[in-house]
Amino acid sequence: MPRPKDLYGTRGSLLRKLWKAVKETSKLLDSEDPQVVLRATHALATIAASYRAAYAEWEQERTEKNRQKEKQNRPPLTRIDPYIVWL
Repeated sequence: MPRPKDLYGTRGSLLRKLWKAVKETSKLLDSEDPQVVLRATHALATIAASYRAAYAEWEQERTEKNRQKEKQNRPPLTRIDPYIVWL
């Protein structure tokens, strides 16, 4: 399974890709042709939804990975010797 970083890049690169797409698409909103404006609006909505979905998936995978690391780093529970407690 590919790593989230391979799929989406880092959070910063994901944001840069989003803003680049928004800037390019928002330029089309100034067009005189209403069909172009409609398509640009639809593209912006699609970009935002795709970004939210990718970011949510990335956050979920990162959270799961952090939980696994925590479980691995925890020392195993051991029984305390009553003699040591008595001292």
